[in-house]
Amino acid sequence: MIRGVILLIILISLSNITNAQIFEDQGFADKWYMGSGILDVSSASVDYDTVFNGMRVSGSTSSINYDDSGIVYATNGNTIYSYPGGKITGADSLSYHPSTGDSGDAWLIAGMPSPDLCLILPTLEPEQFSVFHIGVERIFVNGEPTPDALLPHLFQTTVTRQAGPPYGTVTEKRKIVFTDTLDQGLAAVRHGNGRDWWLMLNSRTREEQHLLRYGPEGIDSVATYEFDHDLNTTDGIDTLRLGPGESLFSPDGSLFAKIKYTVPSDTTLERWVTVYEFDRCTGAFEEWLDFRIPDGENCCVVPQSLAFSPNGRYLYVSTGGELYQYDLLVDDVVGSAVQIFDYYQQPEPDSNSFLAVLESIRLTPSGHLLVGLAGTTRYMHSIRHANQPAKDSTDLVWKFLDSLSLISGYLPNLPNYSLGPAENSPCDTLGIDYPPPLAAFEYAVPGQDSSLVNFYDSSSVYVTDWFWEFGDGNTGEGPFPVYQYDSLGAYEVCLTVSAPSGSDTRCRWLYLGVPPTSNNQEVFSFRPLHIYPNPARDRFYVALGPGFRGGTLSIFNSLGVAVGRNDLVPTPRSEIDTTGLASGLYVVIVEDKGGELWRGKIIIR
Repeated sequence: MIRGVILLIILISLSNITNAQIFEDQGFADKWYMGSGILDVSSASVDYDTVFNGMRVSGSTSSINYDDSGIVYATNGNTIYSYPGGKITGADSLSYHPSTGDSGDAWLIAGMPSPDLCLILPTLEPEQFSVFHIGVERIFVNGEPTPDALLPHLFQTTVTRQAGPPYGTVTEKRKIVFTDTLDQGLAAVRHGNGRDWWLMLNSRTREEQHLLRYGPEGIDSVATYEFDHDLNTTDGIDTLRLGPGESLFSPDGSLFAKIKYTVPSDTTLERWVTVYEFDRCTGAFEEWLDFRIPDGENCCVVPQSLAFSPNGRYLYVSTGGELYQYDLLVDDVVGSAVQIFDYYQQPEPDSNSFLAVLESIRLTPSGHLLVGLAGTTRYMHSIRHANQPAKDSTDLVWKFLDSLSLISGYLPNLPNYSLGPAENSPCDTLGIDYPPPLAAFEYAVPGQDSSLVNFYDSSSVYVTDWFWEFGDGNTGEGPFPVYQYDSLGAYEVCLTVSAPSGSDTRCRWLYLGVPPTSNNQEVFSFRPLHIYPNPARDRFYVALGPGFRGGTLSIFNSLGVAVGRNDLVPTPRSEIDTTGLASGLYVVIVEDKGGELWRGKIIIR
């Protein structure tokens, strides 16, 4: 089956309220814990800060941060830390029971040794979050412990946030929510109702995946999917599909992908990727694509990692020694593979580096695809123009980040906290609405002095319609149009995106075979990029969009009386103090010298 348009849905905390219930970004994923410091990925300039009371990481990690407190919480699957508070109260031995192993065991010290064995999910209570972690138990023979271990349980540990150090207390610990022989690859995506979560678990000994629904009553349903991939036959050789392998959902939750390797009877290593279509309302899976990754020189059996592009069109697949991009919108997805990293053809190492093995790939809220390196190193790579078709190794930005200190190559396991309801679906029944969309797009010219242009939508928030004006009198539709101009020149291209909640337009100048001119300024409608949290208590934050040059933010009560006024400067984020306001619904208006730029609503509790 040929897949249709894949939409990017990167939601933002709702700043325009149309119902009594709103979609609230309960937790954020723009500050990542990296083993020795905090990686701030909230903007295009990624920053790294070293922390010295840090939790050690040997494989698994997940983190969540709350802007109402500025605190980052992180887990390695066996303990939980807050930053800057240190280990939170009661967070010892979450996944590795102390009675089953030596107190000096590395797993007790540095957490779970394999990637994606834990993740953090917000609860319906704003002061709580839950850590889901796959536990470890020793294998005993004749009453004696062996070096081997099993992963038989999925545990849930609940944390209540606190105002002072250590900023949290474990209030429920090691609650067993599922039992099986499990593998790495724990993944989660928000249910189509915009409130609950789906959790996906991989079986290690069978080609099965377990789907759990997490809602107000806890884990309230479990389904097991059996996939007919236990044995593959290649040239008459029986091939057992084995782990470990990473799995994840696409940004909009419509796809689920997993990577595994096989060991045929002739011991030749094969790597496979399977992609499923996923229904966020029913939890139903349908296999869409199953393909083998090209054979490289196999520098590394593991690690293996997957990532979707921000707009959901491209799938990036890493085998540690190779990195490929696949276009999910073409008929021949497998034939679209472009290799953008080869272990044996990377730049020569310098005195501060070494030949790199890719560890994991993660998508940041600001649209970067970051690539961690195996082991402990100073560096991190990035994929250039991840929303566009790759060309070759130049699409990997070498040493995108130099932390100046040693960091872990394991990037945190993070669901898309900002994903909301499946708009207009049968399960969209809770009255949760989207904010108005924010238009944005990229473009690429395939050849020098070419008049053929590929356009790529990169708008944020839910979008249903795209209308393009190519600047020569012609128009187009859809998220990824390809347009042929009759002649070279300068063209002002505009994209208008629409949704039930509103519309937005962005215009950019496109120069084909001619130099840019200073008179052609890029223009677009302005909208604050993010107002959060909403509802708010004693403060909220405004993340301002590009092009803002300063102005004012005014707050009006339900009678239209101004109750607050704040000067805004062109910084990425402004804090608005609301401690003197009574609980209720307020109108927020942003203005500059030219008049009103934006208005919306916010609830103060």
